Amino acid sequence: MTTAIQTTKKAFFSLALFTGLTASAQIVGSTTETTDTIATVLAPAETMQAPTVRYGYCSRQALLALMPEYAKAKQQLKELREQYEKEALHNETEFRRQYTEYLSGQKDFPQAILLKRQRDLQQSMEQGIAFRVEADSLLKQAETELMAPLHSRVDAAIRAVAAERGYDYVVDTDLGAYVYLNPALSEDITAYVEERLK
Repeated sequence: MTTAIQTTKKAFFSLALFTGLTASAQIVGSTTETTDTIATVLAPAETMQAPTVRYGYCSRQALLALMPEYAKAKQQLKELREQYEKEALHNETEFRRQYTEYLSGQKDFPQAILLKRQRDLQQSMEQGIAFRVEADSLLKQAETELMAPLHSRVDAAIRAVAAERGYDYVVDTDLGAYVYLNPALSEDITAYVEERLK
């Protein structure tokens, strides 16, 4: 019987001790969680996780200039511009020749020839001006046609990098439409886009 009483006392004592330790561990665990929460809230900025980059920025013009096709397109435009300029100078030289002839013979020409020469001069001047306007228009059209595929390729590369890196949007710095980009939330994506264009 004494053994049974002693066993019961030991079991009761063990149960009381176990219950006390469990309650104590719960209090300590709760205190640790509270301390961790307070420490997280009060942690200095350098130990906290940096904000994720959400915006990219680049210069589309700089990216275009990196492409070999861009140099070829610029060369083609330069050659075309030189051809138009040569023709415009030819027209101006012809106009000057006609004007010089008109001035030198104007006092000797009969009225009918004088009026005809004035009309010729007027027509030559109008044609020269019209050619200049048309040449400018044709050069702009040629530039648009030559550059459109390059712009599309750069835009596609920018979109791919933006999707890959998870940006909310990408800013074209050539436009100058932004005043400030937070460096903690944005990054220059020129190198990433350049790599994609290769």
